[in-house]
Amino acid sequence: MPYETLATLGLCEHCGIMVSMANFPADAMGAEWHCPNCKGILGHVSFGFDKATSGAKKIKWVGPGGTWTDVEPKDDFKLGEIYVHIHSPRY
Repeated sequence: MPYETLATLGLCEHCGIMVSMANFPADAMGAEWHCPNCKGILGHVSFGFDKATSGAKKIKWVGPGGTWTDVEPKDDFKLGEIYVHIHSPRY
């Protein structure tokens, strides 16, 4: 079963589809990211951060229902066919 880490998940601020930072190459951190569904530019809002500058804080998380929650989930959960880990799994 595919997995994602909670901290990497977001919802496109344009179309609402679930997106993950893990799906973008690490060397593209300074690049403009586009939603794979609507092609809109993904910004800090798409990943639940309060601002786009240094010192930004995560204020929203994708919850078990696949929608935003302002309370960080404490337990791993299944979201469709994806298993969401609260912390990065160790192998």
